[in-house]
Amino acid sequence: MLLKLNVWFCAVQSQDLEIFWRALMLMFDHDRAASRGEMALRGLYVFSHDDAFGRAPAHQLLERIEVTSNPGVIAPRSFKDYTVSIANDLPEGVVLNRLVG
Repeated sequence: MLLKLNVWFCAVQSQDLEIFWRALMLMFDHDRAASRGEMALRGLYVFSHDDAFGRAPAHQLLERIEVTSNPGVIAPRSFKDYTVSIANDLPEGVVLNRLVG
């Protein structure tokens, strides 16, 4: 049996993205489940491309954000025990937006 599929394309508007990013930023403030304790969002990094198909694969972009424990820290116990570093060598047409962090 062959099915005919109707595909609807809809563009995401900038207002839609603003609402989505805000929800991500506040998600732990509005949902304090016992299993998550005191989780907090420490970084939200968004890569934007000037091409709808993208300018670089996600794994290449995500490798530019690195989290390492600070020197001399044997057992990290807080976020202050880590360093977040971001390489600035982005491919042409890609912009990194820091929404949190």
